Amino acid sequence: MHRWILNLATACCCLFATPTTAQDFDPYDLLPEDSLVVAEFSGLGTLRNSFGATNLGELITGNALKPLRLWLEMEWEKLHQIDADSDSPTSLFLEAIYEELRDHSGRVYFGLSMDLERETPSLASLIISDDGETDLQRVHEIYRTHIADLGYELRQHEFVGRKAWYIDDEESRSDFTFFEDGNLVFCNAKSDVVERVRTLLETSAHPVAPSSRTGSAACSVRVDLTRIPMWQSWLDGPLGKLLQPLGFAEVPAIELRVTPNDERLVVDCELTIDEGATTLFDCFRPPQADLEPALAVVPGDAAIWVASCVDWARVGELVRTLSPELMPSALSDFTQDDIDEAAQDLGTTFFIAGSQRTDVSIGDFSDLCIGLQLNNASALEEHMSAFFASDDALRARLETNDYRDQRIHTLGFGNGVHFAVVKNQMIMAAGDGGLDRIHAVVDADGPSDRRLLGDGFTARRKLAGDDCVLMYNADFESPEDLARTVLASIERRSGLSAVVAPELVTAVCRRMRELDLLGLLFSLRFDGANVIWRTVW
Repeated sequence: MHRWILNLATACCCLFATPTTAQDFDPYDLLPEDSLVVAEFSGLGTLRNSFGATNLGELITGNALKPLRLWLEMEWEKLHQIDADSDSPTSLFLEAIYEELRDHSGRVYFGLSMDLERETPSLASLIISDDGETDLQRVHEIYRTHIADLGYELRQHEFVGRKAWYIDDEESRSDFTFFEDGNLVFCNAKSDVVERVRTLLETSAHPVAPSSRTGSAACSVRVDLTRIPMWQSWLDGPLGKLLQPLGFAEVPAIELRVTPNDERLVVDCELTIDEGATTLFDCFRPPQADLEPALAVVPGDAAIWVASCVDWARVGELVRTLSPELMPSALSDFTQDDIDEAAQDLGTTFFIAGSQRTDVSIGDFSDLCIGLQLNNASALEEHMSAFFASDDALRARLETNDYRDQRIHTLGFGNGVHFAVVKNQMIMAAGDGGLDRIHAVVDADGPSDRRLLGDGFTARRKLAGDDCVLMYNADFESPEDLARTVLASIERRSGLSAVVAPELVTAVCRRMRELDLLGLLFSLRFDGANVIWRTVW
């Protein structure tokens, strides 16, 4: 009897006692819906603590880079002196803002929309969240003082129920600031800033947020490629003959994330790919993707190497879509039958091991060693023997020797090309040390035998994840070799040679070796249709 009264009372209690998510402040509601760029950062205090705990942070704040920090401080003081005599002391303003925000532990959000017809920015929004400790009112006061010093009139009035400050000068700048639930909001527009912000506040839609908007990443930046006029012109222009067949027209957005993970720094670059689209990256996604067969035979003496899963049938399909003028010259003699036959014979992994030296650039593959997984190793070896036996010229230049019951062939003698079928892999190596590299593969007992990689690679690989389909590793054993390479690059840039002393470069490289910063691991993996390129440092 009269239960409706009880039910109504219960509903009212629930309604008024429990806040709903719709009432919670969402910073993305104050970013332009059509943003070209959307970014989210940790506050300066959080950034300093998280990055400072990494090996890279220890390098930057340590003694090795102290001379460079002192030089930067002197340059900053020179800028102070110049600003002191000017009407707009920008460096003093920035320093005052930094002092107020240096311990900020909240988040910072940014959105930028573009006028696609004029190809100019139309509205930018910056939001500094309230962390309960930082005096954002003081930050706003410093900003208002600086605006007055620049000679602008900062107007104040009630705006959509908010106390707001704004400048609307079409010839110079158009700013708008206000507080939203204690969070400080800055807006800037080319013109009509008041109306643009009014539209922003009255519209419930917001832009696509970075996937790490929960705050797991210290920094996230998402770029909507469809809103970049230059990107579309590339797709429609001569470059599109390459980009279109590779599937880059199906990549509407790209996202960059930087995440400190204990002592390591992890950087993710994620390509958003339309569901069902065919792209270049499908070539690295065979039905059964397993990188271990390639990792098991990468030569342990390689300073640089790449190991990858591969779908050769997809590679063949991609090659067929390329225009003849875009076909690499090395593939010009391959027929479609050759490509199809290779796809049948080859397995789903390969590796390329670069230089044995450590004084090389990150892309140096001069001492090349290649390994291709095989579907039927014994059959291919028989076909190879029959092929060389059928050609007198090749047979005359072919030498076969045994090493630990393993047949190793050398074509050309001397510093020629060495090849062998080892552990279900076709291994090919060239150069003076080519034979030694094949011996190392024969001697190797699984991935743990990589002599140069050690604990550093093991830690980086753990962060790369078990589901990656490609790894690119660069590990420089000698800091002195790396220092010589860096100094040679500096000498080619006369402006830097006067600032960076050789002793500083050598000291930094040595400290980088101590902190295990001379090794980099790049990996590729998939998240649904999306592609994630990860760097672990």
